[in-house]
Amino acid sequence: MPEKKQRGKGKGKGRKGRRERTKEEPTTASAPKIKPLKSDVVVNEGKKLVLRCEAISGYPQPTFKWYKDGKELIGNKKSKEIRIKKKKRKESELLIRKVKPSHAGEYTCEAVNQQGEDRSISNIAVTPARDILLFWQEVPCLKREEQKDFGSNWKHLVIS
Repeated sequence: MPEKKQRGKGKGKGRKGRRERTKEEPTTASAPKIKPLKSDVVVNEGKKLVLRCEAISGYPQPTFKWYKDGKELIGNKKSKEIRIKKKKRKESELLIRKVKPSHAGEYTCEAVNQQGEDRSISNIAVTPARDILLFWQEVPCLKREEQKDFGSNWKHLVIS
């Protein structure tokens, strides 16, 4: 006669079929230590920029703050330019969806708890977008709306 299998007692599982935690929180208080940010980043205008700040140690769990050129940035869900998200328990992310030249500067991530603080700095440079100007003589096959005057009988078209 076949044996019946018991439910919820699979390999590596604790009560009620859930896996038991193997990694426990440290019990000794310590100042946070964060993984260094990339020191120099060049990003093209109009592209997305993501800076991740991760605390590799520190108890209790640190809080994160971001600064641009020494001024604290306030992450706001309503802000269309810059967002600051708390990702995992010990990670924060600064997101700029469409980088502008005004976003260039020194960004600092700071992790703080009751035991101390740690900082990491990233210098962001923005490469401006360049328009490409094409010059041509008026050609009958082009629609009038696509042509813009650029002196006498020369025209130009801007491609971004």
